[in-house]
Amino acid sequence: MCFRWLLAVGALGATLVYAEDFSLSSSGIGPITVHTTLTYSGKGERLVVAADNDSGQIIPYVKLCVKAQIKGCLFEMWTTGPWLPGAEVDWDVSSVHHVSSLAHEVMIEALTAPAPKALEAPPPTPKPSAPPVPPQPDNIARPNPPAKAGLTNESILKLVKAGLGDDVILGMMSSQPGQYSVDSDGVIALKQAGVSDKVIAAMVGRGAAAVAQAATVSSAPFVLHDATAVRLRLSRNLTSADATTGDTIDFEVLEDVKIDDLTVIARGAKATGTITDAEHKKRMARGGKLDVTIDYVRLVDDEKIALRAMRENKGGGHTGAMTGGIVATALIVWPAAPFFLFMHGKDATMPKGTEITAYTDGEIKLDRQKFLARQADAR
Repeated sequence: MCFRWLLAVGALGATLVYAEDFSLSSSGIGPITVHTTLTYSGKGERLVVAADNDSGQIIPYVKLCVKAQIKGCLFEMWTTGPWLPGAEVDWDVSSVHHVSSLAHEVMIEALTAPAPKALEAPPPTPKPSAPPVPPQPDNIARPNPPAKAGLTNESILKLVKAGLGDDVILGMMSSQPGQYSVDSDGVIALKQAGVSDKVIAAMVGRGAAAVAQAATVSSAPFVLHDATAVRLRLSRNLTSADATTGDTIDFEVLEDVKIDDLTVIARGAKATGTITDAEHKKRMARGGKLDVTIDYVRLVDDEKIALRAMRENKGGGHTGAMTGGIVATALIVWPAAPFFLFMHGKDATMPKGTEITAYTDGEIKLDRQKFLARQADAR
């Protein structure tokens, strides 16, 4: 359903202008009121769209298609989060195409977000049939398999006292993990208890090998690699209605980040960002503006490391910007930007609890011993 309120196909300098209003509904969703202004300035078309959710319900996702005198859509626009009743979403997009007439239509192309593409798995290999297993109630307690215990000085002494020979004991030592005390007092106690020199020598050798392995691990590089993902959650509501340039904002880390099974960034740790530009909605403008950078996150050892918004570092500083002027522009005009904000009325907003992914900036060498000490303290 289209309401044409302005038709000005004339020269304004070298610019042609065509504006219309549309009322869209599909599959019980609607109406969505769409105002479009399509212009041509000699370099291609520019489309400015203001859309209001007048349906009285939350719209999880919508994709709009602007059709003109070309095959398919001249422009495609979509939302990036739940669209609240009464809220306005703005788009400002450009095209290098030139059509002979600026007359156009807007239609709802999709109401379901596309599913992520999955890798195609090879067909399963047929397996010989097995007799069916009768179903078991879920409330039956099943014992966990016993943990495999390692050998110690005490277990070696028990084997010797049980009368087992050296070959048997050495075979067990070669097939099982062991942690032996082989300092001078430990070796003397083993000898006095009747353990043979052959078994004691094997225990000393295993102890030396464990020490060498630990030294190798300690000397290996301990590096938090560039572009390591850090999942974050915003700790408070942000809106251009009351935000001030220069304010700091807090994020919470959602998952542990580990190196060699050592936690270097803990779940619940604090990350900090900065509001770099905040503009309130203006009487003659389409909406407010809210730009945010992700600055740094704290490690387990209380040191701070820099973060950025994009996986690939494009240069221009270590911080990553989230631009919140127009929800769809972040996708169409700046497709590399991973963050975008929702629109509420004409103010740019980012609700509390919004989850984003930031990335570590650069190869960061860390002190393994500090994190080992923190892990030991946590126990």
